[in-house]
Amino acid sequence: MGSGFMRNFDDAAGGHWQAAVLDGSFGGTLLVFSCSGDGAVRKTAMSAQNMRLAEQDLAGMSESRLRELLAESVPWA
Repeated sequence: MGSGFMRNFDDAAGGHWQAAVLDGSFGGTLLVFSCSGDGAVRKTAMSAQNMRLAEQDLAGMSESRLRELLAESVPWA
């Protein structure tokens, strides 16, 4: 996933998550969430147009924003 930059955070229920940027198809970027407890993997699209900008966005996100994006994400299928 990306260059390996990840953020750790807890959801509202106390679950431990990691968020990382993934280079999507056609130049888009995805924010991918993985739960350390149950192994769940979720994803959401990011507005950044390249990996560098997406990783900068992730680095600057508050934990509350990460929880919001997790809530909006969909299961990885």
